[in-house]
Amino acid sequence: CGFEDLPAFSDDMDREEIDLIITFGGDGTLLKASRLFQERVPPILAMHLGTVGFLAAVSEKESFRTSVRDAMNGNFHVTQRQRLSGEIWSDDGTLLHKYRALNELSLHRGPDPLKLISMHVYINGTYLTDAVGDGLIFATPTGSTAYSLSCQGSIVHPNVPAILMTPIAPISLSFRPIILPEDSTIELRLSKKGRHVLHCDGIDNEHTLTQLNRIILRRSTFSIPTICRVGTNEDWITNMNNLLGWNQKLKWIGSTPDRFTDLGED
Repeated sequence: CGFEDLPAFSDDMDREEIDLIITFGGDGTLLKASRLFQERVPPILAMHLGTVGFLAAVSEKESFRTSVRDAMNGNFHVTQRQRLSGEIWSDDGTLLHKYRALNELSLHRGPDPLKLISMHVYINGTYLTDAVGDGLIFATPTGSTAYSLSCQGSIVHPNVPAILMTPIAPISLSFRPIILPEDSTIELRLSKKGRHVLHCDGIDNEHTLTQLNRIILRRSTFSIPTICRVGTNEDWITNMNNLLGWNQKLKWIGSTPDRFTDLGED
């Protein structure tokens, strides 16, 4: 089978009849594919043509055609990537919007530099804290290496069943990132004092909230199966080292011959 035999996706396709998705681009392309399939998702083979490609299985240096042939023959392993479900409710109990995020659902103050988010956070019906600051991120383990990581959130293996809560520039220095069990139901009750804008996976779908809204977050029952290069653990370790440069030795800047190449040399 050649690439010319594979149909391009269109909105009028029956999603239940799609057995395999192939994306060409970076991680953002895979996020858009996740957005197109809000419920059951076929296995996704991500071809890396972008910049980082943390979620991609095949880089541009490898054979696209061989990878597609293997995938179509069922010769592959998948990583089941958890998604988050987010619901916006009005005060009269009306469901206004529903989102599913592969990386994160984030709330921030919007463009007004004089406003902060302000909300009450409940976990399984029990009050946890008041969140006040520039924003608040709820991320999946897959999303732990995205927006959450830039705000000092933990890096979490994609097989760990968890939900990450990472504050963005909080007022309180003791408000630190935490990791919650995957079966947690998180309720956010918005304060009249704050301004709140919701983003899903950083895509252009922001929703401005009012103090009459409340938000319910939980793990989605529909995960994303992404095809691996080798296996979940092997791919994750390779990406941590090669793409994130995790815990690698610092390099000296410049090319002066008498400088050490790294801090590990005597």
